[in-house]
Amino acid sequence: MRLTGLDMALLILASYRLTHLVVFDRITAPVRNALKRWLGPFVSCFWCCGVWISAGLVAGFAYWPVLFRPLALIFAVAGGQSFLEGILWHLGHSPHGAANPGPQGSRNGQGP
Repeated sequence: MRLTGLDMALLILASYRLTHLVVFDRITAPVRNALKRWLGPFVSCFWCCGVWISAGLVAGFAYWPVLFRPLALIFAVAGGQSFLEGILWHLGHSPHGAANPGPQGSRNGQGP
């Protein structure tokens, strides 16, 4: 499989966003909590989950590029947006108009 620099950037951002979605986002909390019994750290550890999500994305790119490239693009754009919002949040320029609670607030639903 041959990957371009753009493919790598796409995979990195998509992996970041998907991993964050699985491990931290409130919308996936019910599924994550149910899976913790069987998978433990694989759904609660950013590093562990990130390895498996990255492997799945790379395999998808290799074997089903017509399906995985558009999906990766969607998550890459969302990942880039999330990354930029996090930078603004930590600089004190919250697009939500809320006060910046600092880094400790970013994992309890008060920030990105």
